[in-house]
Amino acid sequence: MMDIREFMAGDPTPEQINSYLDGVRWGEPLPQEQAPPVPADDEVMVVRSMRMSMAMDKRLKHEAQRQGLDKSELMRRLLLAGLGELEADQQTFTIAQLRLLLSTQPPAA
Repeated sequence: MMDIREFMAGDPTPEQINSYLDGVRWGEPLPQEQAPPVPADDEVMVVRSMRMSMAMDKRLKHEAQRQGLDKSELMRRLLLAGLGELEADQQTFTIAQLRLLLSTQPPAA
């Protein structure tokens, strides 16, 4: 039987999938050596959606491109910076930073 790590690591063919599933014993605990590793909380990405104006979205896109990041990475960094400032009880500085960032106009298309 194919090891779960081998199965998950590649792009298995239908035959490999069937072969793997034939060896699975449903309802029985998986031996620890075959169990996939459990990711740490900071490795698991959770999808969150939020609403924002088109203008803000364009500004975020522009800033992300300027920094060579995708928008998701820029948002993560902004949120982490904001949370750090909240923990330091410096909310005003974070709001000022975000206002400065979002006041930057994207280049004309």
